[in-house]
Amino acid sequence: MKIRQMKLNSILSTILVIVLVLSLCLFVFQNKRLYQEKFDFDYWDWVYSVSQWSQVYPEKTVSDAQLYTIAGSKYIRGEDPVNINPEHPPLGKYLIGVSIVLFKNEKIISLIIGILALLVFFFLAKKIFEKTFLAWLLVTLFSFEPLFRYQLKTTLLDLFQLFFALLAITFFLKAKKNLKFYFPTAILLGCVMATKAPVSGIILLVIFLFYLLLRGDFKGLRFLVICSPLILLVYLSSYLVHFFYNMNLAYFFRYQQWVADWWTGGNVSWGRVWRLLLTGWWHTWWEGPKFIRDSSWTIAWPLLTVCSLLSPIFYLRSKKDEKILLVILWALIYLGFLHTVAIFSRYLLFIFPGLYILTLFVLVEATQILAKLRYNLRRK
Repeated sequence: MKIRQMKLNSILSTILVIVLVLSLCLFVFQNKRLYQEKFDFDYWDWVYSVSQWSQVYPEKTVSDAQLYTIAGSKYIRGEDPVNINPEHPPLGKYLIGVSIVLFKNEKIISLIIGILALLVFFFLAKKIFEKTFLAWLLVTLFSFEPLFRYQLKTTLLDLFQLFFALLAITFFLKAKKNLKFYFPTAILLGCVMATKAPVSGIILLVIFLFYLLLRGDFKGLRFLVICSPLILLVYLSSYLVHFFYNMNLAYFFRYQQWVADWWTGGNVSWGRVWRLLLTGWWHTWWEGPKFIRDSSWTIAWPLLTVCSLLSPIFYLRSKKDEKILLVILWALIYLGFLHTVAIFSRYLLFIFPGLYILTLFVLVEATQILAKLRYNLRRK
């Protein structure tokens, strides 16, 4: 019976891999024009010069993705990252610049990082559930997520940050058996901070420390604290070009204070993330429509949200391996953070793999509970 189950799981895993590969190939074929376009440095330099970022009365409006692309193209030519799009750290935009140099196209790097993120997600899911079939199931389902698919064909920074976060979580779990993996964990946390909002990396570090504290792993806690200067070193390294132009550390720290003020500025009411997750309606904070329907929303989002919120109850009842506890902390603490900020749907990508893991965990546990109840009723 066990051998038959293993063969069935192997067959199902193979089918899922085939579906995943074919769907991604079809996606690339359908969007091949985007990946074949040649980046024009002169044109985009001109666009930036007449955009809202350079002119009071702009001729062109530049989107966030276009701004990151322009910034990356300038960074790779030696521009000080503090001069263009200083609100975000430069690492993700350097990756876009590398894509422009290597492939003559800015979007190919998003496709590459997205595929690598799926592979890392597979290894993380397999480590948590210890079943190849369940890991491929999660990865395949997540690969169809509109929020993920959209980022494969644009140059937003959220996908890059997710990739580094998934790697950091995977190495952190491996450090339970081998403390040397705290070194790459710290380096990758630095990459998370250097890619987009640094607070995401800080939150992930706090989650790791809290998780070790809950487990009573004081040796691991001490070792991670010892490795933590690597986080700051990686973050500062992303600004090496800036330090080449300006070695004034006082200026740099004033600039970091300005970035922190920029991210925390504004009077935005809390809790808008829940409306977005449960209904797909996005509460704006500027002039115009107060509510916008988010095109990435699917009916799966409420299921992911409710199951994730219920996951601590199922975890306490089942007393499963503590790896699922880390995912609970990752998803729920970050959701708590998003509860307090002005929300865009793309911000959710950072925790969506965690929501998928928790949803599968809850559904598996609920199925086992129902099966046990049915068995007990039959015995009576």
